[in-house]
Amino acid sequence: MHNQDLTLSSPRRLTFAGGMSYKFISVSVSLLSVFLLGEIILRSLLPSQDRFYVWQPNFKVTLQPDPQLIPGISGPAVFSTNSDGFRGDEFADEHTRRILAIGGSTTECLYLDDTEAWPYLLQKRLSESGGVPVWIGNAGRAGRNSRDHLLQLKYLLPQYPAIDTVIILIGSNDLHIRISDRNYDPQTTMKPTFEKDYMRRAFAIIPSDKPPYHYTRLGWWRVLKKFKNVYLDKAADVPFMDTTGGSFASWRQFRRNAEEIVDDVPDLASALGEYRRNLNSVIDIAQSRSIRLILMTQPTIWRRDLPEEETEMLWGGGVDKFQLGLGKKYYSPSSLAAAMKQYNDLLLDVCSDRGIDCIDLANELPKDKTVFYDDVHFNESGAKQVAEILFRSIDQKL
Repeated sequence: MHNQDLTLSSPRRLTFAGGMSYKFISVSVSLLSVFLLGEIILRSLLPSQDRFYVWQPNFKVTLQPDPQLIPGISGPAVFSTNSDGFRGDEFADEHTRRILAIGGSTTECLYLDDTEAWPYLLQKRLSESGGVPVWIGNAGRAGRNSRDHLLQLKYLLPQYPAIDTVIILIGSNDLHIRISDRNYDPQTTMKPTFEKDYMRRAFAIIPSDKPPYHYTRLGWWRVLKKFKNVYLDKAADVPFMDTTGGSFASWRQFRRNAEEIVDDVPDLASALGEYRRNLNSVIDIAQSRSIRLILMTQPTIWRRDLPEEETEMLWGGGVDKFQLGLGKKYYSPSSLAAAMKQYNDLLLDVCSDRGIDCIDLANELPKDKTVFYDDVHFNESGAKQVAEILFRSIDQKL
């Protein structure tokens, strides 16, 4: 009887085990299929890990600038980037002229709507005038200077060989790193670690240094990491943006309560020497790829006879992390104007020596609130004036 039980029960166990094995394989195959399909979809949606991006691709935020703090600008304003991380339209085959605008915050035009920033207005004017679709990608980003720009040109131009012209508005951030940074080093770009140290400043995303099979390249991994950063760690996953411009109130208060207003800026010789080297490096990169380069001097509102109403709009020109609190020294509008003129004059000199197109924007724009809402940033009227000056200067040359 005991043997009979064993004989009868054995087939039941085999059938049960076989069924479980089949279900396990079936479920495993299904899960693997879902994983692979999801991986394909995620990789098609997520930014490539083998490209450089100045901004996060497909980023969008709606700003609500306070006109009391940012005079001459009315909201709301949409700030968005395309799939290549540029502020502007997507590349299209119909664009027979492709221009890249590079610079700091005065190219970025943060509080202006996508359609109000000067690169977009220039694109519209050029396209309407010539009857040929022109594309202008805005790669401006606040705080970036000539050190960042030479890296951006070095790595973006090979990535986008169809770009034929580069426009750069440059100068104020180079001046600020000299007068505000107590540890300023004019030899920064000469150091062997320069690219490594500055790459994350020049670009929001750089190519992964991991092999193709590394787990960090998986779309699933990148999505889970993003979820963890945003929802679990509460880390910022997008660039910080003051959506209303409220920071200006604090920064202007810091300047009004300055420890001292200084009339003489420090010696600029070494900084101007670096600026000249960086400009020549930018020109060398453009010329090596047969790219037409147009440089522009940096306009500002600074001047000796700045009226009180416009002086109250200022917040820049401080020393040693002046945006973080009270008790800092600031340079006077007249000293800042004189310092900025040295940078602009050097730019014009380099352009003349190298035979580069240069637009003396600083000399063509009024130094008042019809153009600026603070030290250097353009309001709606200012952006229109910039676009019109550029249009008149380059329309016949494209």
